[in-house]
Amino acid sequence: MSEEHIVSSVTVAMEIEAPKEKAYAVSADHFQLPRWAHPVQQVRMKDGRQEVDYLLPDGVVTCPSVGRVDAELGTADWTVELPKGGPLKVFSRVLALGEARSVFMLTLLSPPMPRRRIKDAFMVVQKNLLKDLEKFKEIVEKGLPSPGPQPKNLAPAEPPAAKKPAKAKKKA
Repeated sequence: MSEEHIVSSVTVAMEIEAPKEKAYAVSADHFQLPRWAHPVQQVRMKDGRQEVDYLLPDGVVTCPSVGRVDAELGTADWTVELPKGGPLKVFSRVLALGEARSVFMLTLLSPPMPRRRIKDAFMVVQKNLLKDLEKFKEIVEKGLPSPGPQPKNLAPAEPPAAKKPAKAKKKA
């Protein structure tokens, strides 16, 4: 009989001393994930699709990722297709707590894993997510500017033109 695999969730939240719009601008910009989400090493566009270099226990892997944002709802969600085990889903939401304060909530749904691993994984993931939220809070509250998509993150719009060989100069 095979061992039962289940999906687990972890939710963390943190109050931010900044308006909802300011916090949402950071959460909705997936290119900013490497600044505050420790497993995300890099986000880039390749062939019109988003890819994430994601840190797993056995090293960094490149995974396709799909993001969805909704400014009205304050949501910025993404799904990372891990090479083993299935999708990792992350749901974030920013809610206003008045004009100058907000709360940022993050829920992570794991790919299916053996029931016996859930408790240990939950504790580690929760601890790491709280550290990530501390970084997020610092970026938003201190107004640290976004580096924006870096050139290495963006696929070129068209392939670079081939260089023409230099013409030899005529001797007179």
